[in-house]
Amino acid sequence: MEDIYNTLAKSKNDEPGDYLDNEGFLMCVNCNTRKQSEHPNPSTRQPEKVTIKCKCRTEEYDRQLEDTKRFNFEMKVEQLRRDGLSDSEYSKWTFDKDDNRYPSISNACEKYVAEWETMKADNVGLLFYGSVGVGKTFHACCIANALLDKCVTVLVTSFPRILNKIQSAGWNENRSEFIDKLQLYDLLIIDDLGVERSTDFALEQVFNVIDTRYRSGKPLIITTNLSPSDIIKPENINYERVYDRIAQNSLPIKMTGESRRKEIAAQKRERYQGFLGLDG
Repeated sequence: MEDIYNTLAKSKNDEPGDYLDNEGFLMCVNCNTRKQSEHPNPSTRQPEKVTIKCKCRTEEYDRQLEDTKRFNFEMKVEQLRRDGLSDSEYSKWTFDKDDNRYPSISNACEKYVAEWETMKADNVGLLFYGSVGVGKTFHACCIANALLDKCVTVLVTSFPRILNKIQSAGWNENRSEFIDKLQLYDLLIIDDLGVERSTDFALEQVFNVIDTRYRSGKPLIITTNLSPSDIIKPENINYERVYDRIAQNSLPIKMTGESRRKEIAAQKRERYQGFLGLDG
């Protein structure tokens, strides 16, 4: 009779070795916690045994749930990275690759990420300026990748790319729609301001992008080879209203030193010229 009772009491989630406690509830052989609980039947109002997860099944479910959440999060981050980084090289530039040549700048960039919610709320942008090859784009992309890792929407692009998109958009309403879409990103990073064509059309579109971003109340990070005097008193008066918008919400960060690209090229020449039997 006891064997029949045990069979009836067990549920579909029983495993070999599961047993009944002294109150007749199914117990897990692995963690020795109940796989059944007693609840009143809504129809009969009589107590009825129902299946529940034991401790080890609950822990396994929680682990699987966390794994699923982590996987979905990582997939979302990768999608944001694909959407937001217009150049595949940008994804390689992260804080762990920083040689810390400029400790104060590196620290400021890392703090910008750590305090992102404050930066976003107060619409604090950055303006990296200096000569070619000193690491402006690198530091901007370090910020971008660190924020993307937090599932923050970031777009890293340049005005030549933006202008090509605008020109291919055709009619003015399509251009406006494209510019508006740029403002959907929490952070917009525009690389190499000043290398775009200086036509009336290009300058007007540059202003439209900057002005729309300014009015969106969202942060903007700019990198440029322009000098402070070029920014404060540009030769082309049409640039003045562009730089005025940027200056209002972007903290200037001056970057100096030797070009990293030249250093890397010199190291490569030194390493391989002799190897290949070339004259110095």
